[in-house]
Amino acid sequence: MNPSTNLNKNKEHISDMFNDIAPSYDRLNHLLSFHIDKSWRKKLVASVKQCNPTRVLDVATGTGDVAFKILQQHKCSISAIDISAKMLEVAKRKATEADVNESIEFIEAEAAQLPFADESFDCITVAFGVRNFEDLEKGLTEMKRVLKPGGKLLILEFSKPKPPFSYLYALYSYTILPLAGLMFAKNAKAYVYLQRSAAIFPNREAMLDILSKCDYKKAKYTSLTFGMVCLYESFKEKP
Repeated sequence: MNPSTNLNKNKEHISDMFNDIAPSYDRLNHLLSFHIDKSWRKKLVASVKQCNPTRVLDVATGTGDVAFKILQQHKCSISAIDISAKMLEVAKRKATEADVNESIEFIEAEAAQLPFADESFDCITVAFGVRNFEDLEKGLTEMKRVLKPGGKLLILEFSKPKPPFSYLYALYSYTILPLAGLMFAKNAKAYVYLQRSAAIFPNREAMLDILSKCDYKKAKYTSLTFGMVCLYESFKEKP
């Protein structure tokens, strides 16, 4: 199957879509991944700890899962942004319940126009969000602007598994995922979009080439769960 590359990634469209599925987003993430998504985020957080940051930016934070896990493992301050107001509402409730409001701020913003000064952050994380950027290179370049020299960018994103797992993954993505979206989130279209956006996203070496084009250094990836997900790691060059 060849997914259409003609996906609507307009900011307003993406925001509306995630606003619609926000109430069920966490539950469906865990259900549809059989809770494996928790181990993926754990890998990301472990890589954050390695650079010992004092200030972290979590882009496309959604309901804040990555941000909260970072705070559980590492003492720092976090700015968490997302274009979905409803997702941020859920994240703020979770922050209050976890009593971490003093360590985290939530801001409605997009990666292409970050409301921060140059060289503000030691580390930037994006979990399952870059494939929704309207302009991937623009978003990556803007994140590099606010990253300190020597700072680390960590991206967790879906990838294409290799055979034989690719066939099972395709069957799951094209049938179970939209059906579950319809049953639990009442929005099959949103989960069809999420499947297609993952299917056409640059894979492994192609993503490394894009990071290099945007002037990130030491770019590498680690494949997780038979290549279903990749953790990309890169750095902003020191002067």
